[in-house]
Order: sequence, then C-alpha cells, then structure tokens
Amino acid sequence: MGDDEITKRYSVNALPVTYLIDRRGRIAATYVGVVDRANIEANIKTLAAETLDPQASIPEGWPVAWSADDRFLYFLQKTAGLTQLFRIAATGGTPESLGSRSHS
Repeated sequence: MGDDEITKRYSVNALPVTYLIDRRGRIAATYVGVVDRANIEANIKTLAAETLDPQASIPEGWPVAWSADDRFLYFLQKTAGLTQLFRIAATGGTPESLGSRSHS
C-alpha cells in the first residue's frame, strides 16, 4: 500500500483499492473492490492515448520559449538567489532541470 504519505495523499479508506494515475499525476479513475478487467483496460488505453499540453506543466506567468525545432519548451524558475533553467518535451512529460545559477 506504500506508506502513510501515499495513504493520505490518495485518501485510501478501503482495501482493495486501485487508482489509475494520469500523466500529470492526478487520479483519473478509482476502483474500490474487485476491478472489472475490461473497464480498467479501456481506461488505461484512453489514458495512454492522451497527449499533453507541455505548457500545462509550467506555472502561469513563467517566461517560456520553444526550441528552434519545436521539440522542447524551455522555461526559467526564479527563486530567492537562484535561477533554474528547465525544459519539457513538446509531447509532455516531466520538466527536466538543465542547470541553475546563483545570483544576489
């Protein structure tokens, strides 16, 4: 079942429980008890076919720029004393850190 953090995060109140998690880490479907194989397979196929808007993973207001070949979206995260450069594939996924620079 994971650990206490997972149990709290997904509000596990009954067993067995099955969650389908989408590419953004959100609960797409919840099954309490026995899972109907045809139903879960259909939902998995639907989730696998989803395409992501890469900009949906970037907080609003952050500066962004596309690569020349349109394969990646680049963005900066500025926090107190640190600027980090990230990129995310045009097909979606998790942002990848490319480095950081300290500043005063």
